[in-house]
Amino acid sequence: EQAAGDRFAAAASTSSNCPSGARGGQLGWLRIEDCAPEFARELFGHAEVGVLPRLVHSRFGLHVVEVQERDAGTVPPYEQVRAAVLQQLRQQSFATGLSQYLRLLAGRARVVGVDLEGAKTPLVQ
Repeated sequence: EQAAGDRFAAAASTSSNCPSGARGGQLGWLRIEDCAPEFARELFGHAEVGVLPRLVHSRFGLHVVEVQERDAGTVPPYEQVRAAVLQQLRQQSFATGLSQYLRLLAGRARVVGVDLEGAKTPLVQ
């Protein structure tokens, strides 16, 4: 009788449309940045090890996932990530400000037949 891992590898190689199917479904070690965001949320947003009790949905389809091991990694010193943190915060604040400004403009616009979800006041959340 085949072991469960062997059966999974055989099924992945014949049924999966993912490039990992050629490797029996093995993805190897993954980091958050290696995955589509929705896939990463499911993998890294939970502490489970083993076959996940749910299908993982991503832009590429549905996935049966087995997490074999987790490595917490290390936290880099602030000095090493300072520039990336600064850039991320600037991008977030710019996007928020732009969104709020556009909602304010949409609130002042007179458009018939379309709901622009505008704001009537500059106090936009």
